[in-house]
Amino acid sequence: MRYRHITIVVFLLLAATLLTSQSSRAGKEAQGATGIFLSVLAPVQEQFSAGVVYLRGLWSEYVDLVGVGEENIDLRSRVKELELKVSAILELELENERLRSLLSFTNDKGLTGRAAQVIGRSMSPYVHTITINLGEKSGVTPGMAVLDGQGAVGQVRAVSANSSSVLLISDSSSAVDVIVQRSRASGILEGRSQSVLSLRYILADKPVEPGERVVTSGMDGVYPKGLFAGVVLSAKQDSSALFQEVTVKPSVDLERVESVFVVGAGSNTPTLTTAGSGVGE
Repeated sequence: MRYRHITIVVFLLLAATLLTSQSSRAGKEAQGATGIFLSVLAPVQEQFSAGVVYLRGLWSEYVDLVGVGEENIDLRSRVKELELKVSAILELELENERLRSLLSFTNDKGLTGRAAQVIGRSMSPYVHTITINLGEKSGVTPGMAVLDGQGAVGQVRAVSANSSSVLLISDSSSAVDVIVQRSRASGILEGRSQSVLSLRYILADKPVEPGERVVTSGMDGVYPKGLFAGVVLSAKQDSSALFQEVTVKPSVDLERVESVFVVGAGSNTPTLTTAGSGVGE
């Protein structure tokens, strides 16, 4: 039906053209007939011309929209690229901040060793370990203390050529010889959970208050003396018991630790290095 209408319009236009050319040679009667025919055809011509203009406008808008769409695709691609660059820069800044904290902490304590990155974590709720990217080739051996910029993290349990497993102080098999800093009461800090530790063997007659700091004593041969280990959360005294029940919050957020310092690692090169430099040496 649409093509039939177009055919009729084209036919009428051709007829008008022929009549117009004939009217220049015909008499008044022919011119009159031609005038009547053109008066009938004029609205059709007007609608046809308007349709052509409308279609041209649609085509122009379509071309513009295609251009805008391509530009939007390009802009979205550039935004994603910039977002990736910003994320990478932010990660570098955070890593540098952690390494500066480690450097400041270890320099203040006069410690030598090497910095490392955490590359794995135990998924078991009963075993609290992390894996770091330094091993035998970087001078790491079992028993070495592992710290971060806040305090004690754990000790090296096993090593391979380029990585090591670290037993966190929150593990149930961990035991750290410590002192309650203010009262000077000594005890053993044992693992309980990632957020709470148990301080054992604190005599009932030793006053221990919530908020007191707990530090390493250096008596276990693993951790240097004076490392921040945690803060007392609670202390329960039972007159009939020999020892108190003391809970401690770890000084380090063990679930989020990312950069660590292995005390004594690479002792032939005591300068603090970046996390990846020790792998594969």
